[in-house]
Amino acid sequence: MSWFFAAVIGAPSILSLIQVVFIDFTLTDLIQWLLDGYNDLLSVLSILLTPLGRLLIDFIGGLVDVPIELAQHWQPLFVLLAIFISSNTRALFDDGYPKPALIFIMFMVPAALIGAWLAGAVPADSPWWLQGLAVGLPVMLLFTGMFLSYAVSSFALKFRRPYRKPLMAYLFRGARLAIAAYLIAALISATGLIDTHAGILTLFVGLAVYGAYWLRAGFVENDLPEIRFGLRLVGGFIFAMIIIALDIVIKNLT
Repeated sequence: MSWFFAAVIGAPSILSLIQVVFIDFTLTDLIQWLLDGYNDLLSVLSILLTPLGRLLIDFIGGLVDVPIELAQHWQPLFVLLAIFISSNTRALFDDGYPKPALIFIMFMVPAALIGAWLAGAVPADSPWWLQGLAVGLPVMLLFTGMFLSYAVSSFALKFRRPYRKPLMAYLFRGARLAIAAYLIAALISATGLIDTHAGILTLFVGLAVYGAYWLRAGFVENDLPEIRFGLRLVGGFIFAMIIIALDIVIKNLT
């Protein structure tokens, strides 16, 4: 199921975001047609969420007195963040904590949704400091959601604390990763290494690195939930690379 989820949902989301960052990246007609169909399906599924995102972005735009648009790429970005959530949720179930897993979902889905909206509102050609926020804010929101969900579970359900990590470690880890991601995205944007969406690029590459880290840790510690967590995150990138390789082969043959 994890590999199916990674192939059918993760890989298309990653390919969509690659095309957002690298606008000249094109696929063969058939693969692009399938990818466009996937994006159209996401638009239909998110039809109830998009107005909520626009309300949030319009509210922020009113505070800073600057009109802000919500770009469509927030949808595949949210799916990619949802893979992170599903991986953690599966680990909770595997460890025998179904009720905390439900609380985890209740906090994490809104955190990922708001993070995707904020990142989706950052213009492609925005300055370096804003590109940094496009990745720093979603990362911090995710780990804040983890902290709140585990805190509520600890008090309401007598959830074992710490769960794998001391409670405050989630906030500290989130802050460290958010600052690191901010600096990387800002540097990429400021130096002009890529022309657009340095924040989005840093975010989804960071998820791949994070997944690979936990995959390695899972094998070293013989921890099956951590292995599954890493595979779910890394799996989408593996299938995306397979599709790109297949696309290159098709282009060379034709």
